[in-house]
Amino acid sequence: MDEEILIGGDILAAIYEALKLSAPELCHHIKKIFRTPPLTKEIALRQGESIYHQYAVEMRLPDAAAILDELVKIEKAYGYNFKFRIGDGDERQINFLVIVWRQHVEQLRLKHDKPLPNV
Repeated sequence: MDEEILIGGDILAAIYEALKLSAPELCHHIKKIFRTPPLTKEIALRQGESIYHQYAVEMRLPDAAAILDELVKIEKAYGYNFKFRIGDGDERQINFLVIVWRQHVEQLRLKHDKPLPNV
């Protein structure tokens, strides 16, 4: 069984805010994720893990890559420490969003890559 690709709701909210800034036509991909119920898991957080709900992210690779391209453009235009406000004053830096989304794109590539035949 394939492992689900999970991303915290805080990260997705910040990515949504970033996309509103430069590529609102891509926002519907994030809205679609938020329409699904979040996954619940026992609270046993390790350092660096999000306390926010986790969402299973299923998306076509070209769409995920387009979002990554936009996030990288924002990072280049505004600087790596540019922040997006989410929720009750929380903020996420664009460089962190780029890192997390890049990992997501790489997981998608691996998930959909066909293994080489045994020869």
